[in-house]
Amino acid sequence: PGISTDTRERVRRVINEVNYKPDALARSFSSRRSEAVALVMPPDLDSLNDPYYMNLLRGVLEAVRDSCYRMSLEIADERFVEQRLWEDLFIRKSADGLIVATPRLNQEYLKEVAAMGHPALLINGARPDLPELDYTGYDDVRCGFDATYYLIGLGHRRIGFLSGPDTHASAQERRKGYDMALERARITLRPEDILPGDYEATITASAVKELLKRPATDRPTALFSANDTMAIAAMTTIQDAGLTVPGDFSLIGVDDTGLAERATPPLTTMRQDIYELAAQSTAQFLKKLSGRDRDNSDRERISTRLPMKLIERETSLPIGERRQVL
Repeated sequence: PGISTDTRERVRRVINEVNYKPDALARSFSSRRSEAVALVMPPDLDSLNDPYYMNLLRGVLEAVRDSCYRMSLEIADERFVEQRLWEDLFIRKSADGLIVATPRLNQEYLKEVAAMGHPALLINGARPDLPELDYTGYDDVRCGFDATYYLIGLGHRRIGFLSGPDTHASAQERRKGYDMALERARITLRPEDILPGDYEATITASAVKELLKRPATDRPTALFSANDTMAIAAMTTIQDAGLTVPGDFSLIGVDDTGLAERATPPLTTMRQDIYELAAQSTAQFLKKLSGRDRDNSDRERISTRLPMKLIERETSLPIGERRQVL
């Protein structure tokens, strides 16, 4: 009584599809919550093949499995935005909140999510313009500073930067940290040493090939890459040109997703444990969601920035030792 045929049918579909526990369904209807969240992945065609995003997905999934919640997977592509599928998730009670994987600065739908008061957790993709949304991630400015200053500490005075896309806050903030480190060491920033990479291997390879056309005396002795994908592409390109890492270029990346350790030689990098970050922040977000009807926990914004850890391997050397590995 009082429940429409459509609602009953939806319940049956949910039970058949996910074999959900009856007590969880009862809680869902009595509280007018779906007890589900949607993980929104970026629109990149290769994101589901990227170790970074797969580790993030695994972390979210692990936290969801440990809770009474279910999880659906969405992609923030053109259809998701233009047809307002994100809004349908809330209207149809298909999700109580969104977990957004590394959101971008140009994703305008998030402004509407915030304006409507819908719960959303942004994982490792800051949106300074949306302070009302929950956020957890790593301190990218400090990462950029620490990575660059590490190379400066090895004696390098000309350090190139492989940059990510401007639509990513992480790329902008790692560049800011790079600039700050050079300024701290009173090293003049050379615009020609800022190389486009867009977090992609092919774009990085093209940029490094152009760099290698310069005379050896007009090239950096070290490169700071804003992620490991670009660092490994740069290293491969350098090696294909008959040069060596770290003999001709010292190199440091960011992420440490597993590719870094398996590279030849193993890559020095700044580690961000995206699996652990995603798991812990999702658990915190789900706890917050489950308490929204009982207390004021939804008013307490999740806001966390963690430092990354330097992992020294074999792609970085003091400037005076470079010739020994040639």
